[in-house]
Amino acid sequence: MKSQAEDPKAIAGKRRNCWTSRAGRRTWAAAVIVAVGMVFAFLLGDLEQGVAGGAFMRALWLFPLWAVGLYLAYRRNGPPSISVEGPQVALFVVLLLYLISPTAHAPDFFFLNWFSDSAWTPAKSWLERTLLCAGALLVLRSYGRVPVLIVLLVALLSFQISALHGLLQASGGEPLYRVDHPSFFYRLWSWGQTAPRFIYYDPYWNGGSVMPYLVASGVMAPGFLLWPVWRFLETVHSYTPALGFLFLFLVPFVAALSARAVTRDRAAWVLAALLSLGTSHFTFIHLVHYGTFGSLLAASFLLPVSACLYRLIVLRHNDARTWIALTVSAAVVLCWPPAGIMVLPMGVMLLLHARLLTPRLLWGGGIVVLLLAVMFVLPALSLWTHSDIGGFTQSDPPATAIGLWSGGWRELSELVRRTNPVILFAGTLGLWALPNRRMRRFYVPILLTSLLVAAFAKDWKPLLQLDRMWINALYVGILPASLVVGRLLRQHRMAARTLAALLCALSIMTGYTAVKYMSNEGRARYNTMSDEMKTIVHWVRENVPADGRLLFAGAAVHGYGGGKVAALPIFAEREMMAADYYGFSPRLVEYDYPPAEFRREGPEKMFRFMELYNVTHVITYHDAWKDVLRQRSQYYREKVAFGDKTVFEVLRDSDMFVQGAGRLDVQLNRIRVFPADPDASLVIKYNWVDGLSALPASASVSPWETGTSVRLIHIDPGGADQVDITYPRWF
Repeated sequence: MKSQAEDPKAIAGKRRNCWTSRAGRRTWAAAVIVAVGMVFAFLLGDLEQGVAGGAFMRALWLFPLWAVGLYLAYRRNGPPSISVEGPQVALFVVLLLYLISPTAHAPDFFFLNWFSDSAWTPAKSWLERTLLCAGALLVLRSYGRVPVLIVLLVALLSFQISALHGLLQASGGEPLYRVDHPSFFYRLWSWGQTAPRFIYYDPYWNGGSVMPYLVASGVMAPGFLLWPVWRFLETVHSYTPALGFLFLFLVPFVAALSARAVTRDRAAWVLAALLSLGTSHFTFIHLVHYGTFGSLLAASFLLPVSACLYRLIVLRHNDARTWIALTVSAAVVLCWPPAGIMVLPMGVMLLLHARLLTPRLLWGGGIVVLLLAVMFVLPALSLWTHSDIGGFTQSDPPATAIGLWSGGWRELSELVRRTNPVILFAGTLGLWALPNRRMRRFYVPILLTSLLVAAFAKDWKPLLQLDRMWINALYVGILPASLVVGRLLRQHRMAARTLAALLCALSIMTGYTAVKYMSNEGRARYNTMSDEMKTIVHWVRENVPADGRLLFAGAAVHGYGGGKVAALPIFAEREMMAADYYGFSPRLVEYDYPPAEFRREGPEKMFRFMELYNVTHVITYHDAWKDVLRQRSQYYREKVAFGDKTVFEVLRDSDMFVQGAGRLDVQLNRIRVFPADPDASLVIKYNWVDGLSALPASASVSPWETGTSVRLIHIDPGGADQVDITYPRWF
């Protein structure tokens, strides 16, 4: 009879136990951390750069500080036990390698000035500053967690105040005027005039049209949260301070509350607030450079959404406050409709937790969905009935499998290296470094699904910008990252202390990074309205008749001060005409102006366009358009030049009436007409839109055909001395 030691079943059982036991699971965790960490550090970076060994050697002057910190940790608990602390040791090593790897050499690496190329001076590079801070925290940790917590809290408050001061000082308090900032400025100004309407008739651009863009652009998030600001204060004075308040104070506060919902660890609360100051280089690009901050603000509330779901599903805290917080947070998220795509990674997580979804949770979730449907039925109908969604989302040429793979791998590299390393490592790999299976099963599916979709689906539908899903997911990643670092801070073992010190230092550097970007010292720059644009605005206000219109010939793009021209009617107090005053998709708008119907059929037809819309002046920076206007001197006269921009006067008298006479008082969603003769019909040079109506009831409005695609507004005053034309529809 064979002994038990020779029994194949017993041997196989022992082999299984060596991998499923606690020590075996730690070995697996360490292996996962090392493998994924090496991919982050080397395979996704430019291997030609190599490891920055020289930069690491320059930091050796910090060795005495680290030696003291390590000695104090060693004296308390002895050397790290690989069998117990293997995953934490592995995470520390791969994180350190990542910080000196080819990935960190990339120009779009999250931190600024990571390696110093100039003559060496102590702590000049941010790598050395991080290691200096980490060494100091490691020493400080030997006196308990409270001193470290105080340092983190002081750093948070200092960076918030410094960043706001830097933003206001760099901008002078003026509205930011880069890329889409003028568009969002104009939308927020419009929101203050029209809320709670989501569609309205805008007479200030292109002769009047119905605007549905408040819903799709994400303006509803800052619009609702700061409605009194937009309604009662001048947008020109409140825009930049409001932006600073939202992202330097409100978002960190929400992050801290989210952490508080799932843990009592005060350090995790502070760390969550610190990390919310900067999740990715992409975040800063969209915030200060592109100006699309409405979507960022909406996405930041994915953090409390995930916290509430974790509290309900995993922690089993099924209380009314959590359901209310979930509903409110989800509502803010949906203020930017494309954020709804996060249902995909959230759905993957819910499928993996299907056995925990009790009938009470399902009923509660159904009620939340119903409430959200009721809240957003009006915005959804407004967008659906007034936007060419099909034209925007029409099929792209199919990409090949090889193209999707190569493009996806390239995008994956870009997404990873631009991500805050604390969220990247502590928020994902850190979940393997600690024995917290519940948190790992909850957050890893969300983050992994988001990363893969963002990387490999971008080239499938480029116009949908699916890569922004990773920006959204990084706000979710703040919570596991802060919980992991907070838990490491509570431990006394040497590896945990050392790893916590490095991660806390990187979190502090996150706040410092935010200060630099807000002070306009980062890689994503912003500007206010240039002196040239201020001169143009002043000239337009002084020389264009009060009832005249200024037309931008050709595409405007960012040629007027680095931003869209959307906000210029507010500054110049004149109505304007342009093809791309917003960042319209080229699939929806021809990037040339006037429309082809008028510019391609001879000079008389184009001049007819000027008459139909009462255009009195034309401005352009396109040389081809300058030549065209100069050649037609019988219609246009060159007036003044501002750099590469030239203004032409249209040789016609300004008159907003095609028929009749009177006076106009115009504002958003209302054109007030004072007829010179209340019994005579009028035609005004504003576009007819189906759905326009007139008050009083005795008056009426109808379309007036021009023989072209343009239809103007015909008015029958019905004897009224005053006629108000409005767009009363809500969807």
